[in-house]
Amino acid sequence: MAAATKSAALTPAGSHPNNHPELQRLLAESAQLQTEGQSLRAKAKRLRLDCVKARLELAESLARFADANRGSARMATLFRNKALETYANIRESISHPGWTGMERQALEGRLARLRSLLVDLRFCEPDAVVQCRPAEGQSSKTLAATHSNGKVTGNECTADPLTRRELDVLKCLAEGHSTKEIAAMLGISFKTAACHRYRIMEKVGMHNTAMLVRFAIRIGLVRP
Repeated sequence: MAAATKSAALTPAGSHPNNHPELQRLLAESAQLQTEGQSLRAKAKRLRLDCVKARLELAESLARFADANRGSARMATLFRNKALETYANIRESISHPGWTGMERQALEGRLARLRSLLVDLRFCEPDAVVQCRPAEGQSSKTLAATHSNGKVTGNECTADPLTRRELDVLKCLAEGHSTKEIAAMLGISFKTAACHRYRIMEKVGMHNTAMLVRFAIRIGLVRP
């Protein structure tokens, strides 16, 4: 009791730590930074949503452009695949945590509109939006893959073969490895592995992992 009284007596009036001018300034700055941080996070979320909406609008334009240029098979295929890829990527993206219910609802509506357009233009089947359709005058088979000199050819969406490295990446993907794991396994950078994955999807006209797995099984890279 005497010690507490002595301590209080030694503390000058008005010298409570919370009354210190420098501390008050730091606390005020901290509160301001916190407010600014919250504001920046809110802006970042709005920008992310606006960016995804813009990508969906671009995909719709690409699909219409592909439809208007069916006479140029290469160009039509390029823009069609870009639209299909955008649909698949955004569909997968919004299935992950980090989106609010309202954001998902807004994007689901736009995705449904893009899906309807892709179906109407006969770029995909009604029950499989990311499925690549055969070009006019070709077989109704989705793929007719063949092996030649260690490369895979025969996709109706492209005449480009898969390179040996792309086959390695495809095999790893079909075995269930992530892009990061594939990069480590093959001794390449994550960016290079992601680039190979993107090129594989472009070449075979398939834009989700499940379809790539079925393709890898079909050409004998992996066993079911």
